[in-house]
Amino acid sequence: MDNNQTGQNIIKPKISSGISLVKKSLLIYKENFNKIIGFYLVLLGGFVPLLIVMGVFLFSDFFIPDHLIVQKIFVIILALLFFVSLLFFFYVNILVQISILLLLKDTKKLKVKEILKKSIKYFWPFLIINLAMGVFVFLWSLLFIIPGIIFVFYYIFAVYTFIFDGYRSTSALKRSKELVKNYWWAVVGRVLLLVMVFWVVLAVLSIPLWFISEASRLFGIYSNFIDLVAFVLSPIGIIYYYCIYKDLVEIKGQSKIINKDTKKNITIWLMAVFGGLIVGLFFLSLFVFKSGNLQIQIRDDIRLEQVDKIQVALDTYKNTVGVYPDDLIFGEILAHRGEIFMASVPENPLPSDGDCPEGFEYIYLQKDSGFSYELTFCLGGGNEQLSAGLYTLSPEKVE
Repeated sequence: MDNNQTGQNIIKPKISSGISLVKKSLLIYKENFNKIIGFYLVLLGGFVPLLIVMGVFLFSDFFIPDHLIVQKIFVIILALLFFVSLLFFFYVNILVQISILLLLKDTKKLKVKEILKKSIKYFWPFLIINLAMGVFVFLWSLLFIIPGIIFVFYYIFAVYTFIFDGYRSTSALKRSKELVKNYWWAVVGRVLLLVMVFWVVLAVLSIPLWFISEASRLFGIYSNFIDLVAFVLSPIGIIYYYCIYKDLVEIKGQSKIINKDTKKNITIWLMAVFGGLIVGLFFLSLFVFKSGNLQIQIRDDIRLEQVDKIQVALDTYKNTVGVYPDDLIFGEILAHRGEIFMASVPENPLPSDGDCPEGFEYIYLQKDSGFSYELTFCLGGGNEQLSAGLYTLSPEKVE
């Protein structure tokens, strides 16, 4: 009888409430704020090479010669630089995540630079655990999605078991599952609470955007401010999961999982890493193939924008003078008796694309004694409305 009463009185230990976890996370965040910001400044620095490559691509038309072979070589080199810059940013991003976890572990006396240096040796095991988690979640997701969602939360603390308790590869996943078992709903509820808190904070910050015109510069500045706040607050999520992890470790105690770190296991996941690199190279080749088309599309967009501006200037000219101009000199001013209608009539962006004639320029022709005109332009790739080829624009239609 006593034994039965004892069994009935056993109460399952609870994880700290969501509110107390948020408070604890904010306190830890505040105590380590300077170092966390230091880590994120390093992350921003890791993004700079990628930003430079993208900037060079966007402005390449201004300094790349009008020569097909030179352009192709440039695209290939730029694609390689883009891929390397992307890998570098990925590398720095992982080091920053590891550094924040190491800061939570026991490196509060170390400086930002020292913690980052220490994080390097954790890179490959950390990456392997994430790859393993991705592979298993993907496989579980093949069973009608729901199992994949379930195991996302089972594996959510895998990297924490590695950093804080030394579990590696699949052993880290098993230990995470062991911790979450019987607490799955509790973990899900607390994660959703954090998401809700972040959503409310950002929603409140976004209220002023309701009263600002989207076309104004202030709207863009304030939107960037909100993005910056979200970026600065994001480490709270890592700390919040850490607090849940510590609660679960305290509740579950010593693990029954054997921490396997055999060479065979490492080899398997290194093969997975190289497989990922092969996939990356495949997408790189696609980028090289499509980047040429992207440049053509950008030039076509510029052409259509220029033609639209020329048409507006011509209509304004006719409404003022009574007829359309006798001639247009592209690259020069459009004016009449001192009144300027266009400071510089746009020239066709070169090189010519697709089947457009080599060195093609816009062609303007006055018609019907000045009461109409024809403006001929050529699209190298076209868009959803207009296919590639020559077009003649008049005040009435486009042919």
